[in-house]
Amino acid sequence: MGFPLARRRQGVDWYRTTFRLGIDHDIDASIGITFTDDATRAYRVQLYVNGWNIGQYINDVGPQRTFVVTNGILRTRGRNTLALAVLSDGTTPAGPGDVTLTLLGRAAGGVKVAPVESPGA
Repeated sequence: MGFPLARRRQGVDWYRTTFRLGIDHDIDASIGITFTDDATRAYRVQLYVNGWNIGQYINDVGPQRTFVVTNGILRTRGRNTLALAVLSDGTTPAGPGDVTLTLLGRAAGGVKVAPVESPGA
């Protein structure tokens, strides 16, 4: 997912996109959201998947760059919404660089996980 770089200014910019997954029912897959960017750019991101806050990414601090999305919150067979609240102090451009879905592992079988409705639903 590519995002435009925001202007150099203080404040919050919101980015939102949707994506579909079609993981087979008999596969237990672990999916993450990974950020790749130049560490000299200072900004923070609040990550939301399907209405749930799953973490905070701080580009110039690290070290965490990949955030696991828990099954139940992530719809492994259907439409998902990713929203990013990007907070900037205005010292550098604030839009996120590359944001990608990452397969962290998969295995046959597993326990069926029911979808968890978002807090606003």
